[in-house]
Amino acid sequence: VGLCFFWTTFRTHFRILRGDFQDPHMARMYRLVLAMFANQSFLFLTVGGDVQNYFPTFLFLAMLLEGLAKTKEVSEESAVAVSPEPTPAIAVAAGLDPQPQTSSGP
Repeated sequence: VGLCFFWTTFRTHFRILRGDFQDPHMARMYRLVLAMFANQSFLFLTVGGDVQNYFPTFLFLAMLLEGLAKTKEVSEESAVAVSPEPTPAIAVAAGLDPQPQTSSGP
């Protein structure tokens, strides 16, 4: 059961890591936490093997990975929802000229 937990958590979050991140700092943090999870998994399977000492750490790191994945999801949704400049329909509804005025030289 524990090996399935390691495998599915690592595989799921490795796929998310391979995607594009809007924020490079978040990508680094995600990579760091995933590396910590992989390192702890390797140590558990080869050296330690003590469930009482290692599993709280696994659950904490998995919770961090899930939180970072949800934050990435929300930041991608908000980046799509926010447009840097108004669309012509919004500009017309607001009474603005949708075509920018070009200045002609003297």
